[in-house]
Amino acid sequence: MAGPMAPPTRMQLGRIKRQLATARRGHKLLKDKRDELMRRFLALVSKARRQRETVQKALSAYYQAMAAARAEMGQAAYFAALCWPGPPLTVEAGTQKAMGAVLCTLRGQAPPQPALCLETAGLKEGMAQLCALWPELLALAEMEENIRRLGREIERTRRRVGALEHVLIPELEQAQRRIRMQLEENDRANNTRLLKVKDLVLQNAHKR
Repeated sequence: MAGPMAPPTRMQLGRIKRQLATARRGHKLLKDKRDELMRRFLALVSKARRQRETVQKALSAYYQAMAAARAEMGQAAYFAALCWPGPPLTVEAGTQKAMGAVLCTLRGQAPPQPALCLETAGLKEGMAQLCALWPELLALAEMEENIRRLGREIERTRRRVGALEHVLIPELEQAQRRIRMQLEENDRANNTRLLKVKDLVLQNAHKR
């Protein structure tokens, strides 16, 4: 980068022009990236909101079924049934890139309904609803984590755009103007010297 005290030469002026063109091109690309990230961010937020509403409705039905089972079985039998070990849950975690942001992926199958030592119709219904809800919970967790990751990437991109727009590009433009003014001043001084030399040569020629 050309500093404020860069030498006022035509070579330096050409270097600054190239740096300024690169900075402007990078600024445009980063602005396009920021806009695309914002578009994806807002779309994902809208999708996550709908997914959360779906999950909350399913959880509400699950809580009602479990409350009915608890009332039917009694507290001691209810908690004893829930302490019975069930099948393990498996989650496959991965990553994917989108516009420079590393997003996560979560995959998992609905687990089979556990065989409980004490079981009633309400408890069986509630556990079935919870097992069916597992993939939806994973999808919601994936969306919300990716919303956070996209938000961080948007903030980083925003800072880079601001640094180019308010720091680097103005500094390069100022250095370019300063060197051009200095070169123009040097040209005027050279022309003045040449005119004076010409006048001296003509005066000497007339004296002879």
